[in-house]
Amino acid sequence: MRCLLALLLVVPGVAAEWWAAAGAPATVVAQDLVWHDEVRDRAVPVRVYRPAVSKAAVPVVIFSHGLGGSRYVYAHIGRHLAAHGYLSVHVQHAGSDGALFGDGSVAVAFLRAVSDPQQRIDRRIDLRFAIDRVLAGAVPDVRVDPQALALAGHSFGAWAALDAVGQGGAEIDERVAAVVALSPIGPGPWGLTAHSWDQLRGPVLFMTGDEDTTLGTADWRSRLVPFERGAARPAWCAITQRMRHHAFGDYHFPGRTIRRDPRHHAWILAVMTAFLDANLREDPAAQAWLGSSAASDLSAGEMTLQYKP
Repeated sequence: MRCLLALLLVVPGVAAEWWAAAGAPATVVAQDLVWHDEVRDRAVPVRVYRPAVSKAAVPVVIFSHGLGGSRYVYAHIGRHLAAHGYLSVHVQHAGSDGALFGDGSVAVAFLRAVSDPQQRIDRRIDLRFAIDRVLAGAVPDVRVDPQALALAGHSFGAWAALDAVGQGGAEIDERVAAVVALSPIGPGPWGLTAHSWDQLRGPVLFMTGDEDTTLGTADWRSRLVPFERGAARPAWCAITQRMRHHAFGDYHFPGRTIRRDPRHHAWILAVMTAFLDANLREDPAAQAWLGSSAASDLSAGEMTLQYKP
């Protein structure tokens, strides 16, 4: 382990290329499914990305989109994870998906979501239902490892993912082995306070940027509170210079063009994949990568990776 860490510190670019590499598109299969929750009489559409060939059981990431998203956005994350041997399940949450933008107003859609607690309830149950379906074998042609299941999400989706591991005192879903929270929501919205993460369980990876503001979050530093004040251990927090809120996505809102730095996706995917490999696969090379300067080296110093053991 120590020898491997020393090697990575000397030549971090070698390790960075592995986790940042997109993989061969031909190795990934994408499939649309619609699951029906009979208890709520609710359709839960998903898009799954899986390795084309997988002889062994694979680790799973269930992804929750941001406000106004769908199962089709964040495709770069799904394809990247599948190319690295994961099953990536992208859930669409009716009521806080793209249908909100029928009038083209982002502000109105945000206010609708904030003022309707049912949307948060639905997201919470959607994710737990998706876990049920995945573990029950509802994704064809792949066998999953039930001990290696993570939740991930962006913004509203990050809120939902963290909810499953104790945010706000919510009941912890013991089936969740790790969480990736992209642009986590800090104190203020939805009754969150500085103590909302006192019972948070790790491992968790938080990711944000110093321009990560949006409606309801005027100061990007509030997104650091779940990491800085939270109880989750181990926990990592990646902060990228000049990264905006929508840098994590691959979509545009009606009537609005979103500018993105094309470099950011590679950095995000590298850290995210290394975190998942380290915690779901217990890969010593990934653990060493996270403990080295590789993330900073990959981003030419624009990304810093903090750690709480």
